[in-house]
Amino acid sequence: MVKTKDEIMEEIRAYIGDRSDDQTIALIENISDTIDDYAAHGDYDEKLMAVEAEWRRKYIDRFMSGGGENKNEVENEKTRDDEKGNSEEIKIEDLYTEKESD
Repeated sequence: MVKTKDEIMEEIRAYIGDRSDDQTIALIENISDTIDDYAAHGDYDEKLMAVEAEWRRKYIDRFMSGGGENKNEVENEKTRDDEKGNSEEIKIEDLYTEKESD
């Protein structure tokens, strides 16, 4: 049965009764912090499994389409080759000019 934080904390208060030792206080604090964190961030295991499944699907798709090469990688490589062909070759001598002495 899924309960709200308030319902859980009420059950804990009823269970511990009048106990107020350090160990009991630490336990209540840890339970409260854990519930708050879970509510704020959700279930990391589910998120991790979803991300892993997505990457596994992409990895398999990479080999199933395009002969084993990722189409984006091929396109990026072609773009880089085009940029190299369009670039002007600059030599070190082109960067410096001689200064005439007075």
